[in-house]
Amino acid sequence: MSTNVVVPILGEAIGEARVAAWLKQPGDSVRRGDELAELETDKAMLMLESPADGVLLEVLAPAGAMVVTGDLLARVGQQGEATETTKQPPEPAAPPQVTRAVEDAHQAVSLPAASGERRQRISPAARRLARDNGLDPAQLAPALPGGRVTTQDVLRHLSSAPGAPEIPQRRVLMNAVQRATASRMAQCE
Repeated sequence: MSTNVVVPILGEAIGEARVAAWLKQPGDSVRRGDELAELETDKAMLMLESPADGVLLEVLAPAGAMVVTGDLLARVGQQGEATETTKQPPEPAAPPQVTRAVEDAHQAVSLPAASGERRQRISPAARRLARDNGLDPAQLAPALPGGRVTTQDVLRHLSSAPGAPEIPQRRVLMNAVQRATASRMAQCE
């Protein structure tokens, strides 16, 4: 009879974890207490141990999947034992999408300068992108009147210019610490 491997209690105030990596593969023999996988939370990396001796029969949550306490991750049993999957594995989490409403909520209102003019605000990343592309930050307009210039504003300006160069972009999956840092930074804007 197979033994289920489930997500243990992750800790106080920790709601979810990401399966960072599987250290054992289906078909590998395991002993009780052997480390099967690494779970990454906002606070730490946890090692998932085998609850029984036997063979890792199947992995139900692939690396990268977001899981919560009690989710079924794998099954351990005897060699040749048939498994019956009762729960679908969780899907890997998609990279978070920043909606325009969230972006607008984090826009800062510019403050008047000493001369009575409104001082233009620009994010450090937007300033660097403008400088790297030979743009004067003072000539850039924010998406919202009174808001600050963001990288999206600089990219919009670059794409509307005649003979606009193609700007390479890539998406990366952030780990838990990077997500928590980004969330906190967005709250401080």
